[in-house]
Amino acid sequence: MKYSPCEIILSVLLLILPFWYDLSINSKTDLSKLLFMNLLVLAILILWTKKAISSKTNLSIGRVGLILLFFFISGVISTLLSIHRPISLYGTYMRYQGLITNITYLILYLSIVNLVANTSLIINAIILAGCGSSIYGICQAFGKDPIGWYDFGDRVSAIFGNPVFLAAYLAMTSPLALSMAIKEKSKTKRWLYISSSILIFCGLLFTRTRAGILAFFFAIGLICLFSQKKILKNIAPTLSAFLLIFIASNFYGKTAIMGRFGEFFPQEKKEAKLEETFALQPLGGSAGQRVMMWKGAAKMIRDYPLFGIGPETLHFIWPRYAPLEYMVRGQATGVDRVHNEILDVVITKGLVGLIIYITLILYLFIIIWKAKEKERLLLLGPLSAAFAYLIQNQFSFAEIVITSLFFSLLGIMDLSSTKRSFSIPLNKPYKKLIFASTTIFLGTLLLIQAIPFYLADKAYYAAEGKRGDVAITSYKKALAFNPYERTYYGGLAGLYIDLASSNPAYYKDAIEVLKQANKNIPDESNFYNILGVAYQREEAIFGVDRKKEVVSAYKNAIKLSPYFIDTWINLGNYSLGKGLYDEAINSFKKALEIQPWREDCIENLKRIFLTLGDRNKGISCFSDLAKINPKSPQIHRMLAQLYYEKADIEKFIKECKKVIDLDPKDTMMRKNLAMVYYQRKEYEKAILELNSLLEISPENQEAKYLLSLIITTKSEAQ
Repeated sequence: MKYSPCEIILSVLLLILPFWYDLSINSKTDLSKLLFMNLLVLAILILWTKKAISSKTNLSIGRVGLILLFFFISGVISTLLSIHRPISLYGTYMRYQGLITNITYLILYLSIVNLVANTSLIINAIILAGCGSSIYGICQAFGKDPIGWYDFGDRVSAIFGNPVFLAAYLAMTSPLALSMAIKEKSKTKRWLYISSSILIFCGLLFTRTRAGILAFFFAIGLICLFSQKKILKNIAPTLSAFLLIFIASNFYGKTAIMGRFGEFFPQEKKEAKLEETFALQPLGGSAGQRVMMWKGAAKMIRDYPLFGIGPETLHFIWPRYAPLEYMVRGQATGVDRVHNEILDVVITKGLVGLIIYITLILYLFIIIWKAKEKERLLLLGPLSAAFAYLIQNQFSFAEIVITSLFFSLLGIMDLSSTKRSFSIPLNKPYKKLIFASTTIFLGTLLLIQAIPFYLADKAYYAAEGKRGDVAITSYKKALAFNPYERTYYGGLAGLYIDLASSNPAYYKDAIEVLKQANKNIPDESNFYNILGVAYQREEAIFGVDRKKEVVSAYKNAIKLSPYFIDTWINLGNYSLGKGLYDEAINSFKKALEIQPWREDCIENLKRIFLTLGDRNKGISCFSDLAKINPKSPQIHRMLAQLYYEKADIEKFIKECKKVIDLDPKDTMMRKNLAMVYYQRKEYEKAILELNSLLEISPENQEAKYLLSLIITTKSEAQ
């Protein structure tokens, strides 16, 4: 069978994309794939334009295509209204799921609907890629990775950069291979498809990814639900093989997945770290973190209901909405997805986007439900694979390989369908001109996104780990190609600050870079924090007054990220050094509300109140802290000291007892308590405390002397 150039390009794209990487850039498995995809899609656009101009043709949009088009339009509006339009347009670093990438996905869908006559080559390319990815992952599991990608411990990722993405891909391709076996008449080819499906499933097990397993079995369930009894009988041995392999896999460490489902239930630790007691999760493992993410997401939906915050911008706004229990361990930044596509859609594209997204899911069910027997057989493969993607993404998020495959599957579905929504004939010169102009514009966007970003990342990677002018030049080159990437600003500013340790003049350069970063990325709290540090050091070294700039930078950081504990501590330390005690007290108290176990903050507050001598204010402050962290011996020690200085002996005794309960080996509190009991002539209690002290520290001469003195005094009193 002869295939068209577009069919070949699409097949090559879907076959090679999972394996494409570039070791010369920092984003080795993401940006490299984006560039490869964009270049091949550009080639498709050129061929499509040539065909549209030279012959009579139509622009067809399938049944699903209309929903995709409306979803894309909602993304355009969300981008225009975005809190950070450049990021919404291009996408975040190592994600690249902005508007331009979604244009690429839409072109993939349309090119299949309009330029493909036979989908067999494309589907076979997808299945072959699934087999190859599975084999690569299995090789990784046994330490045979020829490239040596990042080690995820007991999970494999092939060349996807993350086990979750590999799992999603395999969960999609295994049911697709099984569906091909169902409709294949050749016995040899049928067994090849069945073998491929099982092989891909085995690779999925080595990812040990819960969402991938759920997605796979959901897709297999769809195939069973919508298949005739005769078909079910034919594939029963394969289904049994899946089940037996899955059961057996749980007795082998490299593939055991059921234990990971057990992580949903928090396990009580006999010796939990103090900070862990302040970060109790509703569920165990990563599931608990995701539940807390979803809690924060609900607040954003309330404030940005209609069109959301804009694609790819969650990272910037998340710190203002994150629940304290999520941030308590200092996770002030870094969340760019909430690991649930429904919530991600409503956050970034609003309720309008959500309605269209839900409509797509429901419509896919309607299509397969209403399809006649022959059409259902054709639709079952791509539809089951598409649903595997949708299920998996309720616990994860979009990625270049799996999302491009998803849109391609939707194109295959519409091409396999007997119906079309509508078709636009390109039979007039002005229509051909509009079409050609549009494709040129879209092609330009693809190049603008991929090539400058690639060159920027190449320059950034060349600078990493280096010092001096060569590194500075490379970082500046990276920023010239992509002035909206926070990673690059961080690299250059960090280098300047590092060089400033030997040449303080570099602090001025660091400050200028950070000011430029704040101008281009105004919602990035960390840059304001680093800017405050740079101003502080410049002030200390050059003797210039930077108090206004330091405080302003830290307060801007706090405004953008209220739980950014580093900034609160930096502001507290700076205020303490400047004698701004009220500001310092407030900063350290805020830091302790976020991380109540921070002994450095408690110690700083202790220093402040001992310096001020304001016992009432100190008692009020430390009493508040005791409510936040009642298990801190350090807080109760300070309260004991303050009550003693205030001559409130009853409360002093109470606090001493709390310290001893929390820290039974605290000999100083036992001695102090014994001394107070002695002064109050409560000799038995004093003797009891000193005996306990000597059990802990038998050679404590002071305790021996006091014990002897108290026993003698008691005898004389009698």
